[in-house]
Amino acid sequence: MVAKISEANNVLRKRLRRKPTYDELAEVLNVNVSTVTLVSERSRQPISLDKVVTDHGNLTFKEIIPGPVEITPEKMVET
Repeated sequence: MVAKISEANNVLRKRLRRKPTYDELAEVLNVNVSTVTLVSERSRQPISLDKVVTDHGNLTFKEIIPGPVEITPEKMVET
């Protein structure tokens, strides 16, 4: 299904000269929109925790996502 969606995406992108919607892809493939959505979202490449998330500086996802032992501001307020 990933290959079929990718192929339909390429064909429609050339024909429409823009990125096709999930509805348009589903119509061409004769499947439910939910199927196209689920497959498309599940087949995305993972994002590195070392990726810089700001334009100014070098703050990474790893630095802003709390680990299992870290206390978040919300947890500090709850106690």
